[in-house]
Amino acid sequence: MIGRLQHTALFALMLLTATSILADGRATAKLDVTALVTSNCRMTITPLAFGTYDPLGANASQQLDATATLSLTCTRNSTATIAIDHGQYPAGGTLSRRLASGDQRLDYEIYRDAARTETWSAGTSAVRYVSAAGITSVSELMVYGRIPSGQDVASGNYNDVVTATVDF
Repeated sequence: MIGRLQHTALFALMLLTATSILADGRATAKLDVTALVTSNCRMTITPLAFGTYDPLGANASQQLDATATLSLTCTRNSTATIAIDHGQYPAGGTLSRRLASGDQRLDYEIYRDAARTETWSAGTSAVRYVSAAGITSVSELMVYGRIPSGQDVASGNYNDVVTATVDF
């Protein structure tokens, strides 16, 4: 059952419709519709866990390698640069990162390639990435780590925290 207010509104709508049909003229206007799709990326990274480093055993003459996976999803056709800083205990020289246990330091490095020849850091050592697939596809980039052999350090749990940054 239609209430009094609904009945009045329905009658007004019918009257407007009838008036439109009876009218001779027509007016049109264009409505611009826009949207801005922003570049965006989401990134996750697994831990770079080296495991056990034995300076008297296997690692007296052999480096210890590990990998992590950096997962990246960006809007389609976004260009991103992924940098990794030097961590909490940066070092000078050929290796720029160190793990720490108290006042002890264990040198290590992070690389962009499996051969471990291209250091991964910022600037020209950052990784450039172009998202062709868009948000329907997660890209996985490998992070390669290495602790050089023969380091004379005390036993203990060593750690560092590096920050990966994606600029898009």
